[in-house]
Amino acid sequence: MNKTESLIRIAILIALLSVSLLLILNIEDDESTWDFAVHAILDKGFGFLGFYIFHLLYTKWSKIDPWIKAYDEYSKKGLDAPNPMRKQDKDYWQ
Repeated sequence: MNKTESLIRIAILIALLSVSLLLILNIEDDESTWDFAVHAILDKGFGFLGFYIFHLLYTKWSKIDPWIKAYDEYSKKGLDAPNPMRKQDKDYWQ
């Protein structure tokens, strides 16, 4: 796998996530109630569909793409030790 494919996949994921977020956070300002309802349902539906497609692509590509796999492993490593500055003794939190 070359770098160009990895960069294209990352760009697709970022673009899909950005458009989905914009669609969900979009504020409708239509005059009629019917237009408002139709646009709100369509925008939010396409936004959630974009999030679902993002999830499918990320789970698929995190298994085969080396850059996305490295990011995924780096993120999971942060979950094992969420705060390295915290004291490790047990009576600190009591």
